Amino acid sequence: KASKHWEAEAYQYDSNRVIIVLPRILTYQNVLDHFGGIPDTNQESILAMVNESNRLIYDALEAENPKKFEQWGAVETPLARLLSEPAMFYEQAMINQHVYVQDQIQDAVQLCTNTD
Repeated sequence: KASKHWEAEAYQYDSNRVIIVLPRILTYQNVLDHFGGIPDTNQESILAMVNESNRLIYDALEAENPKKFEQWGAVETPLARLLSEPAMFYEQAMINQHVYVQDQIQDAVQLCTNTD
């Protein structure tokens, strides 16, 4: 599955919790910053992956509530304790609608219910 690249981060868990990683809007510059410059790969394919990742986020937001998406756009959760209604909508949409998050949730449920 496409979400397996998240496996190392998504399944850091103990007996009481599982961490689910929510997607974030990316730019090509974010990718360059992460790799410390231009990677030794096709730049067009990187841009295509960034665009596809962002499209999945926008599709999830629109599927959750088109009116709220039109009103707020993509308001990601801030790194703070105070959550606005648009930020909570973003979290809810990612959990309910985003295909990679749904994969993580399904895999986490399987891990937590596997009592071998």
